[in-house]
Amino acid sequence: MTKRLSESLEVAHASAPPMIRCSRCKHALSKVTEDWKTAALVRERAVSAAVPLMRASKRFSLREFACPRCLTLLDTEIVFTKVRRIQTGGSR
Repeated sequence: MTKRLSESLEVAHASAPPMIRCSRCKHALSKVTEDWKTAALVRERAVSAAVPLMRASKRFSLREFACPRCLTLLDTEIVFTKVRRIQTGGSR
């Protein structure tokens, strides 16, 4: 038995434990108790790359999550662009 989470994700209850998987190729990404996004391929780019006519702030990035087996797009999110970590101590 499966339960659809989105157009491209589903939960397979037949396995023990239940797994979140790609609905296209059935590749298991994670247990339902874990974050499936850590198993997905991630591409991060400027929001304007997806919408060329949109002047987007560089403060935001578009993250795209894809199945590592069949490359189906699983999810997208717009997030604050990663801030570089400031290194403290050590030689300069």
